[in-house]
Amino acid sequence: MPKKEAATKTFTFGACKIAKVSPQPADPATLNIYVSFDEALKLHVAMLEAVRTLNSYNRAKKEGKSSAVNVTVDFQKQRIRINRGTLRPGS
Repeated sequence: MPKKEAATKTFTFGACKIAKVSPQPADPATLNIYVSFDEALKLHVAMLEAVRTLNSYNRAKKEGKSSAVNVTVDFQKQRIRINRGTLRPGS
């Protein structure tokens, strides 16, 4: 009887809450995003997991070369999410 493969996440590697954003995101050239220590640990683990996953891809192939980490900052929900992304050729 074949073993069942463990289910894997396909939507995000993790997320954390934003404690403070300065200045408000109306038209910033630069944003300072403050994250508590506990939330920074979550962000750190999410980023490490994303990079670890990307490192497993074959960089000699087109899919491996275009793989990326997508950092999503949601100001409405006050969250930062780490997702798998793809770059266009030449980006």
